Amino acid sequence: MKIFFNGEELTLSDDISLSQFIKDRGLSPDGTACAVDEQIIPKATWDKFKLEENMHLDVFTLVAGG
Repeated sequence: MKIFFNGEELTLSDDISLSQFIKDRGLSPDGTACAVDEQIIPKATWDKFKLEENMHLDVFTLVAGG
């Protein structure tokens, strides 16, 4: 299956949850927000939210600094 992750085309196995995708990328769910097709996905639903063909996924992480 093909999705767009932060503007980059990726090929993934079918039937992957948003939560699993975040884990597979080595990202911590803490301080991370996800939008799919320009809609914020609540963190409480990441385990049940399945990525689908041609979805546009944007992941944002908080970075401390000054």
